[in-house]
Amino acid sequence: MFTTLAAFSRTARKLIFPLGRTAIALLVWLNRHTLMLWFRSVRDEIQQNGFDPERLRYLAQGLWAIANDRRTANAEALKTLWVRADRYEFAAHDDWAGRDAVEELLGPIGPHETTVTAA
Repeated sequence: MFTTLAAFSRTARKLIFPLGRTAIALLVWLNRHTLMLWFRSVRDEIQQNGFDPERLRYLAQGLWAIANDRRTANAEALKTLWVRADRYEFAAHDDWAGRDAVEELLGPIGPHETTVTAA
């Protein structure tokens, strides 16, 4: 079946990692704004408040709602989402048209009110 160990390892690698490096790089590039939003938001939350599972859960719910909506997914203008004591806050460009969509998405999640800060 396999003539050499190298042939076996190539086959095993293709089974474990079905996407090539180019496809993975393209996937990351096309979703870079969403990935950076998640990275900045989680980083800021952990730096400011430490590892609090309840706050991280609220943050993940808000980020997930933003990422799953067409109006706000992969939006370059949306920079960071924060969980404050009783509300969500997010930083976005002043002239971004998706501000209302973000406020609408974050409204029903948890006991939070949404406030906006300019980026």
